[in-house]
Amino acid sequence: MIPDGNSGGDDAADARATRPSLATPAGSPAAATPGPKASTSKAGTTRGSMLTPQNIRTALDALKEKTGTTTFVDLKVYDGYVLASIPTAAGAETVDAWQYRDGTAKRTGPDGTVEEGEPLIDMATVNWDALPGLLEQSKKELGVEKPTSTYVIVEPWMMDQVPCMRPYLSDEYGRGGYVLAGIDGKVKKVVSS
Repeated sequence: MIPDGNSGGDDAADARATRPSLATPAGSPAAATPGPKASTSKAGTTRGSMLTPQNIRTALDALKEKTGTTTFVDLKVYDGYVLASIPTAAGAETVDAWQYRDGTAKRTGPDGTVEEGEPLIDMATVNWDALPGLLEQSKKELGVEKPTSTYVIVEPWMMDQVPCMRPYLSDEYGRGGYVLAGIDGKVKKVVSS
């Protein structure tokens, strides 16, 4: 079953709760990750679905204003909001959960620690412009004409820890799956549910 983003549980977050140390960011130099800032967002506003390159970049700008970084453990983009797991400071083992919704980025609580050897991902290096094409390809490849659930996860792939982007689609009957792509937007494989 493909998660719809509405459930309270997150296996990845649960796994991070026992992580012992911080790894080196993937896609960027070991950049500073200052703590949260108390500032009003100047990132701009979003219109419509968050699943567009422009709206994702606006969310990343707002999260960067609050955290000082775009280097995250992972990022999940849903139609109406964005969830991010972000180290609490440069070199920190601890991770906070963040949310961007309705034009506002806010910390929602602790999110465990970074697993030893797990790369961090500079979300500013992700080819967000490839996302619309990946979503269309997902519809065709997975045979989901009218998706009722669509979201994207960017995180290190569980098999090789290489950063990846996975657009998920499913219909009202739970049919669907995901397309596994690199953060450059190049498709590696299609997985049906």
